Amino acid sequence: LLACCLCLCLRMPLVSFVLDTSASMAQTAYNGMSLLDNAKATAEHLIKIRQQEAQSRSSDRFFLFSCEDGFQALKSGWKENLAFLQETIKNLKPRDFPNVPN
Repeated sequence: LLACCLCLCLRMPLVSFVLDTSASMAQTAYNGMSLLDNAKATAEHLIKIRQQEAQSRSSDRFFLFSCEDGFQALKSGWKENLAFLQETIKNLKPRDFPNVPN
């Protein structure tokens, strides 16, 4: 669903989120939200927690990856700001729905 990695190197924390955006993430969980919506809410919550710490606010660098192929997987990188990251997380949708005739 969601993998998060915090790497503390060169005194600049690198926080990486990997969100599964496959079609199976459109399933509804017990709380009525899709699995992807639950993963996105978790990522947003972790960002909010990191931003509450004064030291983290200025030094954290966030990366967002989806499960798409190749360079399409990198959704937010080193140079993007926090607002871009948050907007990108909100806009993630499940992909690769199978073409099943009705």
